[in-house]
Amino acid sequence: MRICKTRNRISKSHQRCDQAKLVESTHQIQELVVFKLALLFRFFFGAQRARINAAKINTTLIQAQAQAAKSGLQTQYLTQYNEYLKQKEGLDYYETNGLKQADQIIRISQISYKLGEIGYMEYIQNLTMAFDTKLKYLEALNLYNQAIIELNYINQGK
Repeated sequence: MRICKTRNRISKSHQRCDQAKLVESTHQIQELVVFKLALLFRFFFGAQRARINAAKINTTLIQAQAQAAKSGLQTQYLTQYNEYLKQKEGLDYYETNGLKQADQIIRISQISYKLGEIGYMEYIQNLTMAFDTKLKYLEALNLYNQAIIELNYINQGK
């Protein structure tokens, strides 16, 4: 009987030991599950936070690029507007003075040549000078029109 009691005690001791191991093992499993859940939670929300930060950085970058493009367009517009003013000034000269002078040179040269006051060479030189003035007027008109076209093109891009 003593042997039986001893066996019972040993059996109960083994049972308690097994129960303790089971409790310890269950406790370890619970700690591992909690640890894995914490890692998963941190990984998921950390990745989400990283995506949000990347989106914020991308938005800032796009805004900076848009501002740089806008600034470049404004600079280009001002440059082209100054070009337009310069060409307008040149065109205004020809329209107010240059063409009138060219027409007067042609008219006076024709009369002078008919009256014999100037020779053929002088007559041709005067006509060449007058037509050069008219040609320069046409070149100024072309540059003025090109400046307006460029200005309108830039203006449409705004």
